Amino acid sequence: MTLATPRTAARRTTMAIALWTATVLLAVFFTMMGLRKLLGLGGWAGRFANWGYPPSFVIIVGIAELAGAVMMLIPRLATIGGALLAVTMLGAAATHLFHGEMARVVVPLVLFAVLTVVTVVSWARRSEFPSRARR
Repeated sequence: MTLATPRTAARRTTMAIALWTATVLLAVFFTMMGLRKLLGLGGWAGRFANWGYPPSFVIIVGIAELAGAVMMLIPRLATIGGALLAVTMLGAAATHLFHGEMARVVVPLVLFAVLTVVTVVSWARRSEFPSRARR
């Protein structure tokens, strides 16, 4: 058992703030992107059609982005939400890659990397959130 020193407590607090900041920023970004797809803003339906996807796929991706964003803000669901969004970003990167849009591959890959780090850290910290079964 390790003793909590002021230095380790400060480090934990700094990590918690960094994790929550990244989580909130990602959640806001994916909420905005998901809503744009669901509301038909930004020409997403046309882009999806150009990539050969059925019209309903833009709605499915919008729902996945919105659901992932909400789940990331709920500590017990953060890992699932982050994983959902990471897989979505892999799909986006693959779509751009297969359609020769090399300049557009970078953003989903960077988001994938950030989501992966946040998801792994959330998974590692899952024991900090009490389970209802243990109450």
